[in-house]
Amino acid sequence: MVSPRRVNWYSFDMNEEIRKRIETFQQVLKEVPELTYAGNPVLRQKTEEVSVTEGVELAKHMEDVLLRYRAITGAGRGLAAPQVGENKAVFITYENDKVEVFFNPKIVQKSEVTNFYKELCMSGSSRG
Repeated sequence: MVSPRRVNWYSFDMNEEIRKRIETFQQVLKEVPELTYAGNPVLRQKTEEVSVTEGVELAKHMEDVLLRYRAITGAGRGLAAPQVGENKAVFITYENDKVEVFFNPKIVQKSEVTNFYKELCMSGSSRG
């Protein structure tokens, strides 16, 4: 009688995937040091409004950070100022190879249309 073959769920492929993700995260830490991570108090604070000039300057910096992150990971749909350590009411989005800037946003209406993207918070994971 031949015993059934056991499946090794901790195969080399899984180890390789984990190794690649760790390498990616290490590269992000090295090349995008501006990013803040879960646990940083700035991520839980109420943001301050900005002037147009301050918002534009901060958005330029955030765009640079987001594009560097995307170049490393291939992911990242948007970024908020607290994610780069700034307690300001500014966020940017990246869609269709275009960056849009929003500052001092206020939610005034909810759309009937919903977009769903497979994304994670860049402040909590090495893949955004």
